[in-house]
Amino acid sequence: MFVDALPPQLRNQMTPSLWKTYSELNAQPLPGLDYKELETMDFSASIDQVQRALARTTLPAIPIVVLTKDRPFDLAEREVPAGFGEKLDAVWRRAQRQLAATIAHVPLTVVETSHSISVERPDVVIDAIRRVVEAVRSGRKTVTQ
Repeated sequence: MFVDALPPQLRNQMTPSLWKTYSELNAQPLPGLDYKELETMDFSASIDQVQRALARTTLPAIPIVVLTKDRPFDLAEREVPAGFGEKLDAVWRRAQRQLAATIAHVPLTVVETSHSISVERPDVVIDAIRRVVEAVRSGRKTVTQ
């Protein structure tokens, strides 16, 4: 299951400046969220790990679902350069399409929601999980839509 996941193709879709802004933005807590134990992620290191793994192996034909949002990221309370949100949304959509295309048998499912798919549309996530489980149990390599 990829639920509006960080696509490994994202960084390659961005200019160095856009990637720097994206990485710095995600290293900060969300507005109004302030606690020391906040889990953070090194986006560059994560993408490097995924790209190395993909270079070494071919993904097996297993049931997979790729869900992505259709609404822009909510950056209203964040300090970002002018036009950053539009650029981010464009490269995010392109990278999500590439993620699904990388896994040849997997269609991209666009969900009418923001990045918080599991919060706003748990029914869609639950249905996708059920379809993956059903495909595994029946021995299929793909998930039916």
